[in-house]
Amino acid sequence: MSGSAHGETAPSAWAVERFCRLAGALVNALPVQLVRAHARARAAHLKPRVTKRGPYGSTLSEAVRENLADLARELGETARDVRGYEYAVINEHALFPLKYGNRPCALHLARVASSASPTRRRLLCVGGTAPSRRTGSSTSETT
Repeated sequence: MSGSAHGETAPSAWAVERFCRLAGALVNALPVQLVRAHARARAAHLKPRVTKRGPYGSTLSEAVRENLADLARELGETARDVRGYEYAVINEHALFPLKYGNRPCALHLARVASSASPTRRRLLCVGGTAPSRRTGSSTSETT
């Protein structure tokens, strides 16, 4: 992505191909929405004064989904309910937020956590091959 003269980031060819006229708005709005979600999660973590990260992680997951669904509606697109969770759908592409791995990994080596829900597996496998399973604590995705 390259910057523009107005301080905004220009969308990549990949983004334009998938999101058409909304690509520029998404490229610039997504980081803002993620920062807002992290702020909500941090507040949820600090409020009960807990030391574990449970409130942070679960609030972050929900806040990201909610923020992206709200963004989709603001852009005139839709949000779809999948088993009680709303996902943004922009230009017929669902935005499914994932945590990237803790270290770089080639795409063909990426794995879905063995604890991933059937819904998550189904969403990740649409149009692709069945994911390999990884056991242990080093997963490359989260809720």
